[in-house]
Amino acid sequence: GQGDLFVADAASGEVFRLSALTGAYEGQFGDGFLLNPNGLAVDANGVVYVTTANGPGVERFNGLTGNYMGEIATGFTQSPSGLALDSSGNLYVSDWGAGGVLRFNAQTGGYEGSLAGGFAMKPLRISIDSNGVLDAYDQQNNQVLKFNATSGAFMGVLGQGFASTGFGIASSPAGVEYLADYGG
Repeated sequence: GQGDLFVADAASGEVFRLSALTGAYEGQFGDGFLLNPNGLAVDANGVVYVTTANGPGVERFNGLTGNYMGEIATGFTQSPSGLALDSSGNLYVSDWGAGGVLRFNAQTGGYEGSLAGGFAMKPLRISIDSNGVLDAYDQQNNQVLKFNATSGAFMGVLGQGFASTGFGIASSPAGVEYLADYGG
């Protein structure tokens, strides 16, 4: 429902749903089907998108019921890791294995293009802000690269050498970027 918090648990292969207001447990899904779930995104309709270590696609679930809704992006990605949604309903998938960021129609799963082509990078996590700026944490070069999510145009480097192992990235409504570092 509204105000839910979803947490991927790599150890159990499940996604837990918690109340963002109270922290109360509200349910779980995946039932061990998800091998090392690591990327999550939730759209305005409550659909939860999950990347895992066991497949080259993105799994979809109904966030309220936990029902499996199928896989998208199959055949386009090698090692999907990070996910982000924009206000137009596009799903962005960072592909650590292929070294790029791909855009899909979140409703149909249709491939719509790629960003970061030509960059020697390993994008582990991505975020997108309200202005359509996509930030990709490049694990290989330990930096955050900025792209226009619509055109794919490179906009610059946000930072370099500040995290040993960045594992999560988020954009605030005010345009502030946060990077979680679990290695240093």
